Amino acid sequence: MLSDIIDSAIDCDKIDYLTRDSLHCGVAFGNGLDIEGLLRSYCPVQNAQRLGISDLGIAPVEGLMVLQHQMLSAVYWHQTVRSITCMFHAVFAHLIGRKDIDKLRDFTTELKSSVSDSHALTNVITQRINKQKEAKEQLSQLVSFQINPDYNKIYSPICVYRPNDKPPKNSHVNIHSIIFQPSYQSTSASNLPIDWNAIGVLRQAFADAFDEKKMDILGISWLPKRRHLAET
Repeated sequence: MLSDIIDSAIDCDKIDYLTRDSLHCGVAFGNGLDIEGLLRSYCPVQNAQRLGISDLGIAPVEGLMVLQHQMLSAVYWHQTVRSITCMFHAVFAHLIGRKDIDKLRDFTTELKSSVSDSHALTNVITQRINKQKEAKEQLSQLVSFQINPDYNKIYSPICVYRPNDKPPKNSHVNIHSIIFQPSYQSTSASNLPIDWNAIGVLRQAFADAFDEKKMDILGISWLPKRRHLAET
């Protein structure tokens, strides 16, 4: 139960970062969260093995779920945020390489020893870039963007696909067919710049996530005047 207070669907960490991120990102989603009501509803369930809520906490928990959804849509998964993350990933991918655990461990240790984000960018990442033989100029530009932001240089999606979109001209491919037709193979691919191996991994991740969600829903236990909230 004590662990659930730190890491669960209703943990204190989630309450903290969602409201704090909402405030500092300038969105008002976190203002209406009933934190006190949620904390007061905390109670032990399953013979004090898990953290649950009383009936009084149902509405505050629903508010927490709505807040999380709003922050994911408006902030964490916003396409500009994902673009900047992608640019940063490009730097790390070149500096670390594939499956080089030792290099990743050393890199992580150096980053953790940095006193600030600026120090990490200039003293750790930039120094590693200067030792590169390939893509040095491109990587430097990506890091310079983090130090001196120029929002006109943020990566933009070349196209945005939604489940009901019509496929591009001369193609029968859309997001719906990619996700819901597991038999779809690269042999039938069009001119779309898609990494089909990555799509396979992504599809399996979706399937695993949905299976976990289904088990969580089926595993919810109901107690008199207490409801156990399964981890999600």
